Amino acid sequence: MGLTTLIIPTLILLAGVAGDLRSRKVKNSLVIVSAIIAIGVHFYFSGTQGLVDGGLAFVTALALTLPLVLARVLGAGDMKLLAAFALSLNWYAVFVTVVGSLFWGAILGVTRAILAGQGLTMVKNTVAILKGVNSQTLQTTKIPFTVALLFGWLTFVSLEFHGGRL
Repeated sequence: MGLTTLIIPTLILLAGVAGDLRSRKVKNSLVIVSAIIAIGVHFYFSGTQGLVDGGLAFVTALALTLPLVLARVLGAGDMKLLAAFALSLNWYAVFVTVVGSLFWGAILGVTRAILAGQGLTMVKNTVAILKGVNSQTLQTTKIPFTVALLFGWLTFVSLEFHGGRL
């Protein structure tokens, strides 16, 4: 994976973050355009093997995030953006990005809850969830997950190309 192949996935996530912060939604038009560009660029640089890699990465993205969408932990727009992003990568890059984004999402969510004065509510909610209470009745803190996806991607890039240093 060279420097030129990092540009498209980074731009896809940056566009997703900009849209998400502006409207609190990931627009389908952005997802479709991103998917088309990702497929085209991946094919241009890697040929049919790029399409195979992108397809496996796409399946990996959906397999890791669909359960989270069904559990209402993650928005469907975030899943679709991640799937479009995945089309320009390989399964390993997507796997590390998703794991990293879950880590960053937790950090961002806890930070946002504490800054909003909801730290105690967050602790009570966590205890309630562990006891098996229906989580849909709890007051939760929402974060723009596209930011966590971008941070997860930057974590992967840092680990892959800079020995873990940003």
